[in-house]
Amino acid sequence: RLEKQGDYETHLPVYLLPENARAFDDNYQMPVEECANLLIMFLACCRQDGDLEFFRENRDLAAKWVEYLVKFGLRPENQLCTDDFAGHLKNNVNLAIKATVAIGAYAALLDALGEENGYRAIAENYAGEIVAFGANFDHLPLTWDSDDSTYSLKYNLAFDKALKLDLFPAETLEREVDCCLEKAGRFGTPIDGRKDYVKSDWLMWMA
Repeated sequence: RLEKQGDYETHLPVYLLPENARAFDDNYQMPVEECANLLIMFLACCRQDGDLEFFRENRDLAAKWVEYLVKFGLRPENQLCTDDFAGHLKNNVNLAIKATVAIGAYAALLDALGEENGYRAIAENYAGEIVAFGANFDHLPLTWDSDDSTYSLKYNLAFDKALKLDLFPAETLEREVDCCLEKAGRFGTPIDGRKDYVKSDWLMWMA
């Protein structure tokens, strides 16, 4: 909330509220998206400079994030994500891909610390479920409960490639690119089939 004070706007310092305070509308939070983003970025930073200290300092948070993804990431509940310019979705497949990649990223971070863990197996299992689902169609649908009359840009596969996690086979990536080329219009391929919205950064990740 903003409060007007003369010519200035002040922002409520939500970080000072009690832990159990309900400062945000849950309908507009992105728990799967953000937990996954942070784990992916942890690994990206470590791959860039080889420094694991920042991850070590925040392992308690990272452990909470990965456990949330293990529980809710494969079939996300009805929640906001960065794709949802056309509205919220339940069972978003692209979001499930991001969660899967993030679990794999967490496994790689623990590997870098020399710690045995079972998260790589979980990520591989989730990726296998997604690939098997997509094998029923020409491409991966928008959601787990739709068919290939729907589509979306599965740009989260880019992070599997960039981080060299190799959770998803090249065939899956190629099928998604083929679908995007087929759906392309004058300004590129829309984010998904619900609206005509096109975003150049999403398309760059797909490329």
